[in-house]
Amino acid sequence: TSATAIAPLGVLITPVNTGAGQTTRAPIYRAGNFNPAGLIWHADYDTDAKKAAAFRGAPTPTNIMVRKRL
Repeated sequence: TSATAIAPLGVLITPVNTGAGQTTRAPIYRAGNFNPAGLIWHADYDTDAKKAAAFRGAPTPTNIMVRKRL
C-alpha cells in the first residue's frame, strides 16, 4: 500500500539486500503453502488479513497460499 511497495510475485528463498550495487536477481518460490509466522513481511502487511491476501491476483504462474498452521 505504500508508495514504494511492489506486488508480491513469490517468496524469496534467501535473504537479500537491496539498494545501489546490490543484486537484482534472487531465487524465489512461486508456488506453495506458507505459514505467515515463518515469513518476513514488508511493513505494509501489518494484519493477518493483509498477509493472507498478499498473493491473491499475483500473475501466473504464482500460486502461493498463506495460512496459519493448524
